[in-house]
Amino acid sequence: MKKLYVVLSLCCFSVLTFGQIVNIPDANFKNALTNNLCIDTDSNGLLDDDVDSNNDGEIQVSEALATTNLRLSDNGITSIQGIDNFTNLQYFDCSLISLGSLHLSNLPNLIGFGCESCQLFEITADNLPNLQRFSVTRNFLSSIDLSNTPAFDFDFSFNPDLQNINMQNGVVSQCIVLLSDEYDYTCSMFLECPSLQVVCGDIGEQFFYQGLNVNFTTDCSLNTKSNVLSTFEVYPNPTASTLHVKFSETNTIESISIFNILGQELPFTSNQSNEEKITLDISSLKAGTYFIKITSNNGKTTKKFVKL
Repeated sequence: MKKLYVVLSLCCFSVLTFGQIVNIPDANFKNALTNNLCIDTDSNGLLDDDVDSNNDGEIQVSEALATTNLRLSDNGITSIQGIDNFTNLQYFDCSLISLGSLHLSNLPNLIGFGCESCQLFEITADNLPNLQRFSVTRNFLSSIDLSNTPAFDFDFSFNPDLQNINMQNGVVSQCIVLLSDEYDYTCSMFLECPSLQVVCGDIGEQFFYQGLNVNFTTDCSLNTKSNVLSTFEVYPNPTASTLHVKFSETNTIESISIFNILGQELPFTSNQSNEEKITLDISSLKAGTYFIKITSNNGKTTKKFVKL
């Protein structure tokens, strides 16, 4: 009798998983998954099908779990909520989709990830024990931490605000050196990162970077610029109308900008300021998620806040 209960339980779980529909609020994201070629079923590098294998216009959990290679591109997508159900993804590319922030922690089987020109201000990449390739070129990231991944093939290029990279993960990374009149003896992964200050890597890694002074180190505690910038506090968060930016006396504010998740800079007014705090009036902003970029004498930092 006990064996019968176990069998019945497994059958019920299978049926529920197969029939359960993934919640995908963004209509354009859903359309891309159900009507566009977005998966590579035979790993030949070409997209040959959509995710909606039973053609019912919905994405079941079973269909999401069966997807291992997904490539999305623009199509008006502004949110990829629901991607957490694709836990068997091995290769994921979401280039040209304006996302603002992205968290990959719920995609533990990722091997390769690419997100070019996604207007990214923030990315979280942990709980990725299989990650090998990571590309976030042409975004607005200020810091990247890949210390909890085994990745070795990176592309951080064309991130004008990128200051700090932690790639100390026990794996010696690949450095593709460019030899040309424009880029002489430079790792391609660091091209066009004019704000770059500190790269923390592993013993045995050889990095080459022409031009600006960049501290390539194996001591991640030397990231003093990042420590200084972390003293900025943005509150209250969430907020309905007023946002305060608090900072230490070692920082001098040079500029403040606010962006929506599409990367568009938005207007705001500054009500008051003193030596340690600036108060912003954001009452004109619509409800949603935003990013505030703070430039000081010690560098730049970007923080996320929610407008109620």
